[in-house]
Amino acid sequence: MKKHLVWVISGSIFAIIITLFALQIMVIERSSKLLTDSFDVNVHALLYLVNEDIQANELEYYADSLIGLPKNDVLIDAEDSKYNLSSAKIDVDTFSSYHLTTRNTPSNITDLVRHRQKMSMESFRHNQSLLNDVIFKLISDAPAKSIEERINFQDLDAIVAEKFEQANISHPYVLTVTNKKTNKELYRSYSENYTGISWQGDYTKVFTQRLFPTSTYNDVYLLNVYFRPLSQLRQTMTLFIPVLIVTILLLIVASISIYIIFKQRQLSQIKTDFVNNMTHELKTPVASISLATEMLRDKKISHSQESQDNLLGIIHEESLRLRMLIDRTLQTSILDTEKAFLRAKEENVHVIIQNAVKNFAFKVEHNDGKIITRLEAEDAECMVDKSHLENVIINLMENAVKYSRENLLLEISTHNENDNLIITVADNGIGIKKEHLKQIFNRFYRVPTGNVHNVKGHGLGLTYVKKIVESHNGTISVTSEYGLGTTFTISIPIIK
Repeated sequence: MKKHLVWVISGSIFAIIITLFALQIMVIERSSKLLTDSFDVNVHALLYLVNEDIQANELEYYADSLIGLPKNDVLIDAEDSKYNLSSAKIDVDTFSSYHLTTRNTPSNITDLVRHRQKMSMESFRHNQSLLNDVIFKLISDAPAKSIEERINFQDLDAIVAEKFEQANISHPYVLTVTNKKTNKELYRSYSENYTGISWQGDYTKVFTQRLFPTSTYNDVYLLNVYFRPLSQLRQTMTLFIPVLIVTILLLIVASISIYIIFKQRQLSQIKTDFVNNMTHELKTPVASISLATEMLRDKKISHSQESQDNLLGIIHEESLRLRMLIDRTLQTSILDTEKAFLRAKEENVHVIIQNAVKNFAFKVEHNDGKIITRLEAEDAECMVDKSHLENVIINLMENAVKYSRENLLLEISTHNENDNLIITVADNGIGIKKEHLKQIFNRFYRVPTGNVHNVKGHGLGLTYVKKIVESHNGTISVTSEYGLGTTFTISIPIIK
């Protein structure tokens, strides 16, 4: 897959996810605003109903206290005041009594019905007169009464609490009654779930309703209900939390997928470069071996013992170089497997180390270096894959050569510790800074070399080393001091 196509796909995925996330935020904000607006409308409507109940209570109070009639007898239903026969019902007891004292004639029954109708009309006119007296008294006395005389504040608290409860409004609030003209607070109360914090500093969302708005007296009294600034966003978020979680998970999965795509593309590019480089590098030892072999076989050329030894030395060195290139190809393929396939057998690790040193010694000596071995472990028998473990030692020695200075000193030592064989590979090279130590085993990671520009590689060698060691149920660690050198420590279980 081409690089620009990967970027286009990645950008499209992120753009879609970000757009989806933005749309969700927009929906949440709008839903929060709708909930807030709905809350405001409900509170205003409820306060209007509270005022209606207060006025009704005042009217009922006047009806009861001034006239002495039950309040249900004051207001006459217009349907009950119609002058018709249906409103002039004769109860059974009255009719039976009348039947016993008078003759049962049509004219007597008609007189009884007319009598009851007349009584009903007189009752209606009387109650209507009483209602007029109540309204007249209310209009004439109200301006002379204070708000405290017209309203029972405890009843006001109860009415507000009841209305809010019926509307499922559970937010804490502060209720006040104020004189609009003097801006004086006449009464204050708190809801049962009031938080107790400073209401003047925090309860800043206020709803106001004028009390007795039809009154014509000069003073205007206001019913105020204070809430803390309501964040309906929290309530809305509870509805959208699952969606947000899914979006975040989608973003994480997309990020991981894109990261894997880039890594796979990088690995593919490295493999391509590796194969191309390996092809050219393989040609050199093959050509050298072929040329040396042809010269040895050419009988027309007389060879002294010295020239034969030189040609055989070339063949041997180029063979070793060819073997290293093949092993490096094998290492690259192993990195793609979940676990390295090992042909583990009981081996003496000291022998493996000695073979690795022997095969690599020419490269160290070519760089004016020296290898010291201190194989002091009493038990070096382990279940290992000889080829892979030898490659591990060679990789570590090759790293020492790459990052070396003049007079390279490479020391390989072993000892036993807690049923394990400990192998250390130490050098006196340029060392590794602390900030890079934790990353050197990561695939593709290469330690910056500063002014050293001749270090080649793809950042796969130490990744291979760690994978092989862990496949042997071992561990590997590194210590380094910048400017002084680096030490790799490998621990592998011995055969008990």
